[in-house]
Amino acid sequence: MNSFMLRWKLKDETFAKLIANPVNRREYARQLIEGFGGIMETYHFAIGEYDGYAVVTFPSNTAMYACQIKALATGAFDRWESTLLLTPEEAEQAMIRAGTGEVNYRALNV
Repeated sequence: MNSFMLRWKLKDETFAKLIANPVNRREYARQLIEGFGGIMETYHFAIGEYDGYAVVTFPSNTAMYACQIKALATGAFDRWESTLLLTPEEAEQAMIRAGTGEVNYRALNV
């Protein structure tokens, strides 16, 4: 299971529809996410660069992407971003692997 942070910005037309017909979108989002085998951990509207955030877990990247495509196909969003989240334990394992790897990498000196 992979966890993702979702961020979205709604279109102005979407806000106009929400003003005309106020509705709590959390359950609609939960149904969408669960329809693709996911679990919605958190769901928030926000003030700032994005209009909403959610933390979700999906059984695969493909399931998350299918959910994203379905949401974007509605035309309600101006922008949508998904970020894969790592647990602290996964990050620690990556640090260990980076420190013990045999890959020789050096920065380009400009």
